[in-house]
Amino acid sequence: NDIWSLFKDRSGNLWIGTSHSGINKLPANSGQFSLYRNVPSNPYSLSTNAIGAFAEDNYGNIWIATWGAGLDHLDLKTGRFEHFRHDPNKPDSLSDDLFMAVYVDARNMLWAGTLGKGLDSLHPWTGRVTHYRHDPENPASIADDNIASIIGDRRLGLWIGTFGGLSHYDPKTKSFTNYSNDPANPASLTENKVVSLYLDSKRNVLWIGTWGGGLNQLDLNDPRHADPQLATFINYRHDPDDPSSLSEDSIWAIHQTLDGTLWVGTPLGLNRFNPTTGTFSRYTEKDGLPNNVVLGIMEDYFGKLWLTTNNGLAQFDPRAETFITYDISDGLQSNEFNSSAYLRARSGVMFVGGINGFNLFNPAFVKPNPVAPQVAVTGFQVFNQPLKVDLSGREPVRLSYKQDFISFEFAAFDFQAPQKNQYAYKLEGFDKDWIQAGNRRYATYTNLPGGQYNFRVKASNSDGVWNETGVAIPISITPPIWQTW
Repeated sequence: NDIWSLFKDRSGNLWIGTSHSGINKLPANSGQFSLYRNVPSNPYSLSTNAIGAFAEDNYGNIWIATWGAGLDHLDLKTGRFEHFRHDPNKPDSLSDDLFMAVYVDARNMLWAGTLGKGLDSLHPWTGRVTHYRHDPENPASIADDNIASIIGDRRLGLWIGTFGGLSHYDPKTKSFTNYSNDPANPASLTENKVVSLYLDSKRNVLWIGTWGGGLNQLDLNDPRHADPQLATFINYRHDPDDPSSLSEDSIWAIHQTLDGTLWVGTPLGLNRFNPTTGTFSRYTEKDGLPNNVVLGIMEDYFGKLWLTTNNGLAQFDPRAETFITYDISDGLQSNEFNSSAYLRARSGVMFVGGINGFNLFNPAFVKPNPVAPQVAVTGFQVFNQPLKVDLSGREPVRLSYKQDFISFEFAAFDFQAPQKNQYAYKLEGFDKDWIQAGNRRYATYTNLPGGQYNFRVKASNSDGVWNETGVAIPISITPPIWQTW
């Protein structure tokens, strides 16, 4: 608590010098991502850090499905969490404490899906819980007790993705219609494990993502859809011989943007669907995605996509086809997220959850660092031994042909998240193209022939803003006498 000095650098980071306790850094982007975690000493905090899903109620507050601690209700005005748990001594309590899906309907009724204990509905005023379980003797019961996804339709009904097929709940009859795979019917659901759902409300088309059976489409305008024997599912699968097919058959997330484009998240990247041709474009790690496992997709007011992955949160600009990655160094709960644990609220703020709590953020306030970093060559070695030379670039570094094992060290002076700074270098007169070094900060050359060279380095900050000019060090290597006139 004894602060002796403060310094704000050119990127906006605040450096704090203390008495006898070292130096602290407050990154410029600190506070962009609000973090919620369980605090054992606070009974009004999040009940557990393992997050399964989110839903927004009709009053703008948030329900959180957890893995092992029931349901939490967050009052955004007070920041307090109310906890709902399974009580074996109360038959009208929740069925279980492990929830995979949660949804709030137009009547503010909460629906929550468990892993193995069926579907629960929670009345918001009375707190009364109704249980729905699979009954093999009753074809009008829910298809399976493992619930992965829940969404509503135009008629206040529910579409429910289970591990035993797709179920539709009719609130008038309080019964379920179930759809499953029929190997003899190519127009049936391709796989019984339904893990993601999305309703195109404009066209009234339901998109169904399966665990390993690809993407299914069901037209709800067709009256035959209500009969599982007559319903026609259009399916899209991965074809290893067709690069325009789905990249993978496990569909973890589905989202349709305001311009009508359908996006699909799989374990092998992000897919963009072209309805005219029925083909897909793929985006993977080689295109800048931080990780190929895309678990969640949300759209902000600016048309950019926010993707939860197994290695950070990515912002994707579909027009420029560029990615910006945020990770634990930016204040995220961890670099690993959970499937279904994402939500864009009506206000535009977003929730993303994983294995260590969840984050709340407003995409409009998450701004990349616009300051390109200064770059410097910080060290020069010959045969792995430091050599004192002028690294300012004003004078050439003069070497003999015998000094044929040299290396450079370099750095970008941006300290917001220096481990994410990127580098590229080129020895003009030797390298034809720039060498992309990632976050590696050194370059080595051996057996260079005599001649004149120019070693150049350029770098980006942690948000991908490049100093394209960089720095240049002239190198002059004297050739052996028998190679000269």
